[in-house]
Amino acid sequence: MKIVFACCDPIYLKEHGEAFAKSAIKNGETPWIHILCDEETKQEILNQNSFDWHIGCHFSFSDIEPKDRMMYACSRFIVATDIIRQDNVSEMLIVDIDGFLRKPIDWDDFKNCDYSIFTRDPLPGTVGWENEGTHVAAGAMYLRKSGYSFIDTVAHNLMENIKKHGCIWFMDQVILWKVHQNIKNLKFVQMPSKYIDWEFNEDSIIWSGKGNRKNQKNYLEERKSAS
Repeated sequence: MKIVFACCDPIYLKEHGEAFAKSAIKNGETPWIHILCDEETKQEILNQNSFDWHIGCHFSFSDIEPKDRMMYACSRFIVATDIIRQDNVSEMLIVDIDGFLRKPIDWDDFKNCDYSIFTRDPLPGTVGWENEGTHVAAGAMYLRKSGYSFIDTVAHNLMENIKKHGCIWFMDQVILWKVHQNIKNLKFVQMPSKYIDWEFNEDSIIWSGKGNRKNQKNYLEERKSAS
């Protein structure tokens, strides 16, 4: 099974989960949402009758309630190590929950690789940690089982750094970049921008709701029609 995977808290699930899941299902894809929350909230979510869109969407949970936004960004890559190892999952596209699909995923874009991330030149004027982190936009990653060593190394480094330093802004991007530079014997292809588009181009497959851009009229209208 090929899945489109996102990770979020209960608030973002309520705000963006339906559009994410329905847009994926509408385009023939299988959505999977991992929710970070305590056990009580998990049961509340599972018992809600308002989730009439859950059919066709897979859910998983972690009994954790992160204290800051950066932890959510890091958690999806840690959780992905467990998801990709499941027998029924062969490939996954990891994306932001506040994005949505406008077209089916062309999985052939990734047929010759083990993993894919969006690398770029660092943002102008940045130095040090920020410069290193902006080599990667972390809003989309492709992974197949053969790329497990990449995501496992990323997850291990994230957990070690969180334990030592807490969640630091750009931590996920810095570690993705460092692991990408040093990983051996895996095939990589550049993540096509059509899967991580926050400029809302008409030919893109996924529109990502980066920051306040998700309040733009064209994003909101397209999201409504996509779901």
